[in-house]
Amino acid sequence: MQIQVPYDGPGVPHVTGDFNGWSLPGTSLTQTDDGTWTTTLSVPSGEYAYRVRIVDGDERRWLSLPSYADTADDAFGGTNGVCTVP
Repeated sequence: MQIQVPYDGPGVPHVTGDFNGWSLPGTSLTQTDDGTWTTTLSVPSGEYAYRVRIVDGDERRWLSLPSYADTADDAFGGTNGVCTVP
């Protein structure tokens, strides 16, 4: 599963979700030459809910997902991204 996140700001995006038991801070992403952030996770086929968290020193905050992301409401009144791995 490849995660790509457009982000231009302080801190480093991390991804967490069903695939890692929502463990925080999650897996850090690496900035590419075009300014997006990316990581590839080896996961079995299935559907996974996820969120992106910015870690900037002691500050941590959830990043809003882009409008084109597939999403679903979570049990806490928020929105998770949804990714299906064939």
